[in-house]
Amino acid sequence: LKIIIKLKITTKIININYNEKKYQIKIVTVATEEKLYTKWLKESCIRNKSKLIVLGLGTKWENYLTKFKLVIEYLNTLDEKDIFCFIDAYDVMMNGNLDNLRKKFIKFKKTNNEKIICANNPKITINGNTNYIVDTIQFFLTKLDFESDGKTTINSGTYIGYVKDVR
Repeated sequence: LKIIIKLKITTKIININYNEKKYQIKIVTVATEEKLYTKWLKESCIRNKSKLIVLGLGTKWENYLTKFKLVIEYLNTLDEKDIFCFIDAYDVMMNGNLDNLRKKFIKFKKTNNEKIICANNPKITINGNTNYIVDTIQFFLTKLDFESDGKTTINSGTYIGYVKDVR
């Protein structure tokens, strides 16, 4: 009886691991030109054996919505069960591998009921003045769509979720 139970548990674990790796994780950024840390971001992805998808290279940056348009167009080409991770092109480097990111994301999703995980911008005080490190659009979206503790706002420069949830 004990052997049968162990075999069932082992089979279940193998199936979970297989399903977790069935869909791809996409690391995506928008960069209309190569500047600042873009070169090091690309090199850090290569070093960590991760493919970086760069959207918009060589196109004209019109406004902040350019980023969202490019991302939405790309999201519409992906399987809804893939994992989509967006990172800034100009001030981010990858320091881990995708398997670890996938495992941490799936574990977080299993223990929390959140659809998208976003980076945050802290509320800071400089010389007695309290400011958000955030632009008007992000501040508005945070107040409109997200619970806020009054200490942070969302950061659209780093977020991760299943394609169906980000789309």
